[in-house]
Amino acid sequence: MTLPLVLIAALLFMALAVSWHRHVLLDDAPRLVAPERGWQMLSYLGTAILIALAFIPPVVIASALIGMSFAQVSQMGGTLWLPFMLVILFYVLANAMVLRLSVALPGAALRSVRPIRTAWRATRGHVGSFLLLAALAMVAQAAMSLLPAAVISGTGSVTATLVSGVVVSWAAALLALSVLTTMWGYFVEGRDLR
Repeated sequence: MTLPLVLIAALLFMALAVSWHRHVLLDDAPRLVAPERGWQMLSYLGTAILIALAFIPPVVIASALIGMSFAQVSQMGGTLWLPFMLVILFYVLANAMVLRLSVALPGAALRSVRPIRTAWRATRGHVGSFLLLAALAMVAQAAMSLLPAAVISGTGSVTATLVSGVVVSWAAALLALSVLTTMWGYFVEGRDLR
């Protein structure tokens, strides 16, 4: 995919995400283009960049530590189950942290003041919920990664594989947006889960 197509897809997704959050939380009409949409999208993008920047240092440190443990175990001729378990543990912890920080994204779509700080404070004491969600997301991602192989072996069609991949990716993205919207509404706004 060329860079312009990637940028167009990212802009469309961001507009969809902002529209979805605002529709669910504020009952705004669901449309991609609306007054102030550009500012809402910039707020969303800025928050996403801050979340990514906060996530980079722990990933670099953990990756280095896991890489060293793999190297030591392989040099000593031991089994790799311990480093493998460390990778899984880190993956779940990292996903839980990203999920908790990402609760701020609907707040950014609403142009809330300091959405990351607001979301972080509101989700304090709910680490277990985020760990469970992260583990479920890991299982779902593993299942989704098997889909292309299943479709190609079942149909033999590259087109069917691509179409099913796009459909599943969009469904997963919409599910993620719904979960984040629900979490902002529940943790920050105190709404009931229905």
